[in-house]
Amino acid sequence: MAQRRLFSLSIVDSDAFLDMPTSAQNLYFHFGMRADDDGFVGNPKKILKITGGADDDLRLLFAKRFILPFENGVIVIKHWRIHNTIRKDRYIETKYLEEKSLLSIKSNGAYTEKTKWQPDGNQMATQVKLSKDKLSIDIHLSSKNSLTPCTEDELIKVRKDLEINIDYVKNKHGGIMDLIESGEFQERYPKNKTVYNTLRQWLRSDLQKGYVKKESKFKITPY
Repeated sequence: MAQRRLFSLSIVDSDAFLDMPTSAQNLYFHFGMRADDDGFVGNPKKILKITGGADDDLRLLFAKRFILPFENGVIVIKHWRIHNTIRKDRYIETKYLEEKSLLSIKSNGAYTEKTKWQPDGNQMATQVKLSKDKLSIDIHLSSKNSLTPCTEDELIKVRKDLEINIDYVKNKHGGIMDLIESGEFQERYPKNKTVYNTLRQWLRSDLQKGYVKKESKFKITPY
């Protein structure tokens, strides 16, 4: 018998969720109904098609971080463990174990990304040297503290340089700050990394993987 799927009002009644168009909200609910017991969905494109959704709905869910994408097309619902608590005798672990291993669970139950690379002492020294050589490329504009959030001017600069919607930039920045709050950023990134440079790296990766397009059509904010 299929498991019941629940949705927490703390998530779906939030301004961030309700600000989305109903088509994106509908797609989120369909993902939730079809997710496995760990919140993973292996065929998001198929679900997008059969529900009549648009690519922008999917990109908006990425941008708002209601779902987290993987390179192979699998997605996971970020707040799955807030929505659903499944009895151990009925729980069936996801088959997407590799993807699951790339996630950690925040104190509030939400999924967040780990980094794929964990440096040892020698690798750390090499990374520091390379970063010093590249200081002229992506230098943080104001703060010398690697854990300081980006300023509004810095977010706008990233938006203009990469031609990415400002809402997507801000939500990605929020994901980095989530890692800092949980202590994972300090553990998984070399100390010389700045929030600003990490944000640019994440956004470039998303552009290459097609998770976001330049100047997405949804919710463009003029600057």
